[in-house]
Amino acid sequence: MWNNNHVMRKIYLFLTLSILTLASCKKSENADPLIKRWYIYEVERISIYSDGRPNESSVTPTDDPREFMEFKSDGTLDSYVGTGTYARKNDVLELRVGTDFVSYRYTLTADRLELNKAEKVDSHDMQTIFRLKQP
Repeated sequence: MWNNNHVMRKIYLFLTLSILTLASCKKSENADPLIKRWYIYEVERISIYSDGRPNESSVTPTDDPREFMEFKSDGTLDSYVGTGTYARKNDVLELRVGTDFVSYRYTLTADRLELNKAEKVDSHDMQTIFRLKQP
């Protein structure tokens, strides 16, 4: 016959296993360091002549909490310019917001994200680097 102590031990064991299972699921969801909200803290623009010589450079610090990008595990993106989708291919991050599409080379650590885009503007190349961080 079952006594109260035996039933309580079974309930305790069940609760402990349930908590451990839920905790391990939570960790695996957050294993990807990209999946979180990032805040832009600096934008660097570098103008380069067609022969490779630097033309001019500017660094603009920003401390506006409204300038963010939030990457979600389902491939969607919320940002200060709207919502959209993203895809990763090796070291390239492709963002689509509405009809706009942009591709960045990216580097990522646990608390820093850098998005780097190069494009041709008139007679020179323009490189734009967005630096993002965790709060």
